[in-house]
Amino acid sequence: MAFPASEALHQHIFSAIDPMRGPLPPHVVKVISHNIAFLVKRAGGPSVSASQVSVSIIDVRGVNNCEIGHKATVCIHQGPYEFRVVVTVQVPWGHPVMIGLTEKVDSIIKEILEPRPKSGMMDTMSVGA
Repeated sequence: MAFPASEALHQHIFSAIDPMRGPLPPHVVKVISHNIAFLVKRAGGPSVSASQVSVSIIDVRGVNNCEIGHKATVCIHQGPYEFRVVVTVQVPWGHPVMIGLTEKVDSIIKEILEPRPKSGMMDTMSVGA
């Protein structure tokens, strides 16, 4: 049975980040994968397919291979050598990158969904209240 495109996208992201979840319980990884899928669709439109999305998690090293941190990046691929970064986060060495990614994604979504007052517009929620 084929999954709807949005479910395939979520499952693809979940499968990519679950092995790196560290102390996070599976249900939190499921939520964060849905939230990342939201950001991917916001950046690339509702028809972004799972095959266009990649999640990379790397160790960041400095001079003489010294340990600096860990970095997670979610990208949408638009063609060969063409991609758009949806979200990226770097945490200090030894810190769980998934916790950093969760905090960053939550922060971005909160900012997106935060109601903003519109100048010259009345609050439609209070009309007739």
